[in-house]
Amino acid sequence: MINNYYSNKEVINEISKVILKEGKVELQKLLEEWYYKQLLEDIKILKLKKKYIPQFYRYEYSTFKDKKLILLMEYFLFKIFKKDIKFYEARLLLFKHKDYVLLNDQINERNGIKLILDLTKGWNEESGGYTLFVKDNKEMLKIKPNNNTLTIIITDNKMKSFVKYINHKAQDKKRIFIELNYKFI
Repeated sequence: MINNYYSNKEVINEISKVILKEGKVELQKLLEEWYYKQLLEDIKILKLKKKYIPQFYRYEYSTFKDKKLILLMEYFLFKIFKKDIKFYEARLLLFKHKDYVLLNDQINERNGIKLILDLTKGWNEESGGYTLFVKDNKEMLKIKPNNNTLTIIITDNKMKSFVKYINHKAQDKKRIFIELNYKFI
């Protein structure tokens, strides 16, 4: 289900070196095409809830419970970090025109590993909608929407993140991604 390229031991070792040095890595075309298409079909049936507090955020989400993907990512992380990893939360998030998450002093990341599996096709960068991670008022990582791309980030409680306001240039396009959270045991 994971692209064979990412099963290669040398590739896994290189990913491990990068993430341990940089604290982040982006892996494009992570899933095999058939599994990626199946995942897109599976998420269509999820019922999304609106989350809106004007001074904090506006978007739609659903709890994500696909055990197959959750365990697949847990095993993949184990191969990268060579440590036991434990899953604790997953959500499907959908952002469209006028949606956002503001940078806020009251909302920090947790210690652990955050995975963002982007399912967005054909995104116009001028629309906004990217995810930005900051620490000590410095930009750590900017995640631009890109379908079938997995971003792995080692997070800590001094980090914050936000999603840039999606402007009118998005038209009817939506940014969709799965956010999976794990911790080291």
